[in-house]
Amino acid sequence: MASAPSITWADLAAETFLVRNGGSGPQVFEHIIRRVAERERSPHIHRIDVGRDTLMHMVAADDGITLTSEATTHVPFPGVAFRQIADETEQARFSAVWSPHNSSPALRNLLDIATEMSRSARSD
Repeated sequence: MASAPSITWADLAAETFLVRNGGSGPQVFEHIIRRVAERERSPHIHRIDVGRDTLMHMVAADDGITLTSEATTHVPFPGVAFRQIADETEQARFSAVWSPHNSSPALRNLLDIATEMSRSARSD
């Protein structure tokens, strides 16, 4: 699959998925179950308690495949090929929670960027 120009959920249905317990893992788990079940298959999922970098190294070691955000594709992981799922119809939704008492300049900048991106997306 690494050399294929595009892949579909049908291509992935028989694969072993590696899914983190933390972070976005629970949402990824539910998404895989739903998509593979739509193809009348039972997914093979290994839930593991590792960080993102370790997960990518496991993919490179041929322990399975995983779903990740587009932002992760900008980080080079030797032995890992990133491919978009051609027939995916949903965009992932993300949320953030912070204390209203946090006056961090970095957080303020992040919120300003997110607000601007949200406005741009709505006007498209």
